[in-house]
Amino acid sequence: MPDVRLPVIDIIRLTREAPPPIPYGVKMIGAELEWGETRGAGIKVGVLDTGVPNHPDLKVTDYADFTGSGPEDRHGHATHCCGIVAANGAIKGVAPEAELYPVKVLNDDGQGNWTNVVEGLRWCRERGVNVVNMSFGGSSSVPELEAEIDRCCDAGMVLIAAAGNRGSDGVVSPASQSAVIAVAAVDIEKNPGDFSSVGPEVELAAAGVQIYSTYLHERYALLSGTSMACPHLVGAVALLQGKAKRRFKQHLRPRDIRLLLNVYAEDLGAPGRDPYYGFGVFSFGRFEHPDASPREVVFEMDESGFWVNGRRMKNVIAPRTIDGEPVVACRDIASAFRLEMTWRGPKLTLKSS
Repeated sequence: MPDVRLPVIDIIRLTREAPPPIPYGVKMIGAELEWGETRGAGIKVGVLDTGVPNHPDLKVTDYADFTGSGPEDRHGHATHCCGIVAANGAIKGVAPEAELYPVKVLNDDGQGNWTNVVEGLRWCRERGVNVVNMSFGGSSSVPELEAEIDRCCDAGMVLIAAAGNRGSDGVVSPASQSAVIAVAAVDIEKNPGDFSSVGPEVELAAAGVQIYSTYLHERYALLSGTSMACPHLVGAVALLQGKAKRRFKQHLRPRDIRLLLNVYAEDLGAPGRDPYYGFGVFSFGRFEHPDASPREVVFEMDESGFWVNGRRMKNVIAPRTIDGEPVVACRDIASAFRLEMTWRGPKLTLKSS
């Protein structure tokens, strides 16, 4: 049995045609709000996974192979994760100008051992990598891994790992290590993925259900898993470090990054930290699933806000007040929800375009 392996992955769809240029997971992070200031340029991102991607939307700065099977990604998992972090072509990642440092620690079957992981972390540390993505897991750890994790944190590296796809069976290692940020998966409605590992170690959540990203043979794939949630948060850290580098000419310490991520996460589920969301879904700005316009739209409104199909909406349309009553222009509603507005006589219709 291998020490560490990829979660079970189902390829939902493969295509050579690029999906929407900014997938919903990138929008959920609110990455576009930060791109005017930074897109992660100069920030080094290590991706410990199945190898070096070969895709026109991805640029690799440096790489290493600790499996002995050759550095290329022949599995596809690493290519997908790298795209979520830093794709910069027909599709965009969270931090499209971040520097990618892929490290092959899992073989072409998605299996490996903790020795490879330790060597991969050491390689990243020696090259001054700022944040590391670990979208894999094992049921137990080894002292050598825990020691290297501590050395990486002391060196200023932020370590982020997938919580695992084991549901109530709990969070896997290395995400279960206290120095590592464990990421759970949510869908476009911010509901927990039914596969996402649950446990007290879960610290944050990000989009991980039906995620489009880069894949083998210059294609794109739609995948689900906490493996997909993890690189969304890694990209967010690259943007935070890019902001710090630009504004203060220095990088934030891991504990400062952790505090920022936790404080600005949207608290979902039970109040405070919970085993499904951790502190919540981190975002630079709140997300209202613009890629999923409903076909039948029912609006309700009172003085405190408004609802669409029974779901309260926030920060999408600013209502006006006329004679003390809240009013929203129909054209504003149509624009905000990407609906087609037609007027025939006394009847107004809003529908998906």
